[in-house]
Amino acid sequence: MRGMGVAIGSIQLSFRIPLSLSGTSRRTEEHVDQRFFLDGKLNFLENVLSEVGIDADEQFLLRPIGIFRSPPAIKLPDFLDWDYSKIYHTITTKLGWTSPEKNAEHTDCRVDPVVQYIRYRKFPDITPEVLHFSKLVTCGQMTRSEALTQIEKAKKRGGRPHELKLFFDKLGITEKEFEEVLASPMRHLKYLKKRSAVIRRIKALKQFILPY
Repeated sequence: MRGMGVAIGSIQLSFRIPLSLSGTSRRTEEHVDQRFFLDGKLNFLENVLSEVGIDADEQFLLRPIGIFRSPPAIKLPDFLDWDYSKIYHTITTKLGWTSPEKNAEHTDCRVDPVVQYIRYRKFPDITPEVLHFSKLVTCGQMTRSEALTQIEKAKKRGGRPHELKLFFDKLGITEKEFEEVLASPMRHLKYLKKRSAVIRRIKALKQFILPY
């Protein structure tokens, strides 16, 4: 479920959809990648937010989509008895759904290591481990030397992900074409639409005032 909530919210905002129905919610789903999330231990909040209260007006900062309020959504697990065993039984026996291979994922999830590899090739100093451990250092959960040790261990485990072949096949590109793209660090900005700073600020203000 990597980024599922963000994807739903982004599409909803882009197409001005007034209400969405979702089969996921915080009640049933868990964080899936420990590198990008802190462990949630109580002492983290105690250390970082010591003597700092969080009132109702500030709680929206903790929402997964970002600092702005989320678009209107009904998350079905918040209102129904979300029994995964019963759901699985229903869709397999009554709807004819067949289970894919064990541990199957969406293609975009399967090639997630390629995303990290591309970022590493373009910006070698920015890795998931660097982001994660630097955050722990900032929060006082780890010393700088401990973080550097863990980052070095992660570097030794790194390398070309085996998902590259799947990535090439799905996009219909060759390894040579892939390497040509990586050789131009800023090539991903080539198709970026350029607008004046004034227009960007006006659009941002409009989106903030009329988000839906």
